[in-house]
Amino acid sequence: MIPRLHDALDELAGDAPLRVDTARVLKVARRRRRVRLAAVPAVAAAAAAAVFAGTALTGGH
Repeated sequence: MIPRLHDALDELAGDAPLRVDTARVLKVARRRRRVRLAAVPAVAAAAAAAVFAGTALTGGH
């Protein structure tokens, strides 16, 4: 391994926590998934409404 890369990885490993709270990691992942599942349809509906409103205002042209 390249010495500089090895040193950089060693420094990153030194900054990493010794233990990972899996419950917290799973909680955050589940929250992100819930937000994503709610946001995607909302954005799609808003885009469809914008297209519909634009079409209605221009008379379909």
